[in-house]
Amino acid sequence: MPANDPKVIDRFRRAAESYRWACRVHPEFSGYKPAVWRYIREHSCPAYQSEDGAKLPVPSLATWVRYIQAYHGDGESPKGA
Repeated sequence: MPANDPKVIDRFRRAAESYRWACRVHPEFSGYKPAVWRYIREHSCPAYQSEDGAKLPVPSLATWVRYIQAYHGDGESPKGA
């Protein structure tokens, strides 16, 4: 899928929003680490809920990290970006 596909862009956006949400809830989180990803999976992150409130699947850790990196254009975005 091309990176300009709306579905792909939405996946990137959800991953980035989930990271920002987790860092707001837990300011001690930093980096794209398994603990952050697990927290997102286990605590119904709003970025992974549909418009009607249904829970959407969180991608694997490796995929989630790749989506965030793609959203920011690199892997070095600042904490909470």
